[in-house]
Amino acid sequence: MGDAGKIDIAAQKIDIIGISPDSIPSSIAANAFGQMGKSGDITITGEELVISSGSIESLTYSSVNAGNISLQLERLTLTEGGRIFTTTLGSGNAGNIEISARNIELVSAKELLFNTLISSSSEELATGDGGNITINTNTLSLKDGAQIAVSTSSSGDSGTLTINAPDSVLLSGSADIGSSGLFASAIIDTGDGGEIIVNTDRLTITDGAIISTSNFQSVDRSLPLGQGATGNLLLNANLVELNDGGVISAEVAFGEEGNIFVNSSRLLLSGASQITTNALETATGGNININSETIVAFNNSDITANAKNNFAGTVIINTQGIFGTKFAASLTLDSDITASSDRGVSFNGIVIINTPDIDPASGLIELSQDAINAERKIVVGCPENPSSNFSISGNRLPETPYTIITSQSTWQDLRNHHSVDSQLQTDKHSINNFIPNIQIVEAGEIIKNSDGTITLVTVDQGKLNNVSTPSSCLKIQSK
Repeated sequence: MGDAGKIDIAAQKIDIIGISPDSIPSSIAANAFGQMGKSGDITITGEELVISSGSIESLTYSSVNAGNISLQLERLTLTEGGRIFTTTLGSGNAGNIEISARNIELVSAKELLFNTLISSSSEELATGDGGNITINTNTLSLKDGAQIAVSTSSSGDSGTLTINAPDSVLLSGSADIGSSGLFASAIIDTGDGGEIIVNTDRLTITDGAIISTSNFQSVDRSLPLGQGATGNLLLNANLVELNDGGVISAEVAFGEEGNIFVNSSRLLLSGASQITTNALETATGGNININSETIVAFNNSDITANAKNNFAGTVIINTQGIFGTKFAASLTLDSDITASSDRGVSFNGIVIINTPDIDPASGLIELSQDAINAERKIVVGCPENPSSNFSISGNRLPETPYTIITSQSTWQDLRNHHSVDSQLQTDKHSINNFIPNIQIVEAGEIIKNSDGTITLVTVDQGKLNNVSTPSSCLKIQSK
């Protein structure tokens, strides 16, 4: 038998929309049914691709590998259960999916029977491996239960999910059929789960969204648990932000544990968010390794590597500053970092937090809550010239920490310039009369007088008698 043909589409805008009256979705498909030959690839190039209730798919039911799906676009939008997927139901491998687009958005809905999805899977009873998914985009957004997933329900292994998004990745919301997120799962059989790799500037996981590697089904826990290993999870981002129940998880029931690696400048957790490698059943807890300049966690947001019936994992945190959370022997209502086992202290894991040898509280002074009367702290007039004064008025602090200091008024000299000029001329005449016409001689001695004052004199004390010494200039008052 021969090879299946390829599908190549090039167009400015492509729409795959709607379902037929007999419930068949609109689709572009390349499926392999026979035992010989090779399935065809699907390649689409264009400005914009919209999939709503339709699909792009590549399947194999036999020993033939499924074809690959390649999309080169400016914008990709999937809504209303739209799907892009490759699957194996035989001994052949599922195809790979590679998508390059400037902006990618997937939006699902609560009332849908199927979530909006990009996936590659090895289905139950198959022996082939699932394919890899690679997403290259500036911005990726998954909302209201939309998902990108690699999975296995068979003895075949899952593929790897890689997201490269230089600007941002947003995962938000959930639906009855599941949470928005990135998934790599290994359920039912012995196949190993795949890895998830995310490279971006800003990663936001909010409103119940998830990034997860596991060997159990996240929605339907009645399905048999997988026996294979859970994949690792690697996140590289300038900012990693988890809000309102956002979760980063590498949980395992049986088999080898999954690990989480987070490399960031800032890691923020709030609203009962979690980073967890907890182990259910008989598995050991996975490890968590976080390298972040600052870590902030509050509102019962936890970092955990706990275990139920085996050894807990290890948590290693390297940071310049950690705020709002600390190590705890077990979970509390506060934000905790734990590595505990239900089997007892001897099965507990290890928590290591490496920070600079600086106590952030040292050297801090608790400021008084009482307002300071500035007039009591600053002399407002010079005793030698009662006509001068120094005034303090106004508030020059900005309204918020995010605005610059601005001047709300200008300085104006309100003195009578005619009288000032006259006074200056008088002072100049007085000064000229006051200063004697003598040679300035460097002081050679210091004399402390009986009243405590200090006098600078020359070596020849007799010359001092020829100098008129203003009391306010040549005497230094002792303290």
